[in-house]
Amino acid sequence: MNTFRRKLEEEQAVRKEAEKSTSKFKKELEKELKAHEKELNAFVSHSWEVMERYRDCLSNVGADIEFLGDCTLEEFMVWLCGEMDTLDGHMMLGREFDAITTFIK
Repeated sequence: MNTFRRKLEEEQAVRKEAEKSTSKFKKELEKELKAHEKELNAFVSHSWEVMERYRDCLSNVGADIEFLGDCTLEEFMVWLCGEMDTLDGHMMLGREFDAITTFIK
């Protein structure tokens, strides 16, 4: 009977320690999750700012641009890649124009 009590007490102590560790781990995990959510929110916020600024830059050089409404991050990145290709095309036209006008002078 005495061994049974001792084993029971040992198991209870082990269980208590495991619950303590689990609780600590959950708190650390929640903290990490909040940090990642904060980082993601900042990235999304800055992404919209980049999109706005990019749209303004393209508008200032006379490029017609379709601005995204609500979208996912993946849609934004696809859109941004397409817009960067468009900008590269405008820059290429500018370089070709400069090259042509240089020889004319």
